[in-house]
Amino acid sequence: MSIELFEILSKHDLSESFDFVYFDISDTSMSYRFALFGNGEERECMNIWDNGKSKEIAGDNFLNIRDDEDIFPRAIDGYLPQPFNSIDLSTKIQRYRVIPIAMK
Repeated sequence: MSIELFEILSKHDLSESFDFVYFDISDTSMSYRFALFGNGEERECMNIWDNGKSKEIAGDNFLNIRDDEDIFPRAIDGYLPQPFNSIDLSTKIQRYRVIPIAMK
């Protein structure tokens, strides 16, 4: 989902129409945030800080992340047709963007 869509609608507004998993990643601070949205609200959320040797998890650990796991592949593998680490790096995807149209 594009960032442009999030600029137009809030995550809560979007979750009134469908359920989705939201995540953001900061490579600088090695922190991750995952949230499940549905029925107009955030149902579960978790924040993870990875210091390289262990992980600090705050909130609902609904992804059951362990210290010995690579966080991103573990979090998204359930939503992909094949495991993240087995995807051919030359694979191409379609990317779409929502553009607001001015009303007359």
